[in-house]
Amino acid sequence: MYQLVRGRYPSERVTQDQIKERLLSGELSQSDLIKNQGARDWTFIESLPEFTQPSQGPAEPPPIPQKTDTGSWPDDPPPIPTPPAAESALLKLPPGSEVRRILSVAVDYGLMITCFVLIEKLFGNGDLSYATLAAFLLCLAFLLVKDGLFTGASPGKFLARLTVLDVETGKPCTILRSCLRNGVIPGSIVLGIIVGIPVRLIAGDGPAALAGSAIIFGGFIWPYRGIYSPNRRTNSDNMADTYVINTGTYRSLATRK
Repeated sequence: MYQLVRGRYPSERVTQDQIKERLLSGELSQSDLIKNQGARDWTFIESLPEFTQPSQGPAEPPPIPQKTDTGSWPDDPPPIPTPPAAESALLKLPPGSEVRRILSVAVDYGLMITCFVLIEKLFGNGDLSYATLAAFLLCLAFLLVKDGLFTGASPGKFLARLTVLDVETGKPCTILRSCLRNGVIPGSIVLGIIVGIPVRLIAGDGPAALAGSAIIFGGFIWPYRGIYSPNRRTNSDNMADTYVINTGTYRSLATRK
């Protein structure tokens, strides 16, 4: 028995004969994702030998359209076949679960907080100092580059077995792409504070002050909006064009390339 991915979610279990019938009818393609019963990771149908069609030699190319007597081209020339986009194939992969994503965020921020406190305790004097500034800049640098440290994974994602992929290339996230992805976080926070604090000051102590608080709070959570969507792509993922999947799925597909 096999399990297919239809849209973003795994669907019904089917037999080998049913899959072959759907391939012949065109309902399925070789680029669709499939998982054998008992297997841990998803793969493409074309990578399984039981669904590989024997080679029948090169297909005869379509005839080249000729000009008519009037010098014009035929109304319906044969279409030029184009391969499916790599982006659409990548986004068919099942995304990493929201539980793993939240766990990875907790680990990464826990490391940053621990680093900040240690530097402040060892080198600070209890007030704002160069040690405080150095700790802040170190944590900010880690936040920006973290998803490019361990082949597309931050320390938290490495422990949670997640990999951040560049949708454009299909390869693990680089440090540059990580800066673009995670730079959205401090940018959103700063923007929320810049807009939210004046709103609170203007509103005073009235109920309208809640709007300012909501803007500030929204600046903190906006980068992570979308983590509960079907493809788990947050606003940070959409801004940097990245996609987070399970590390096991990525390695399984990488070894078949």
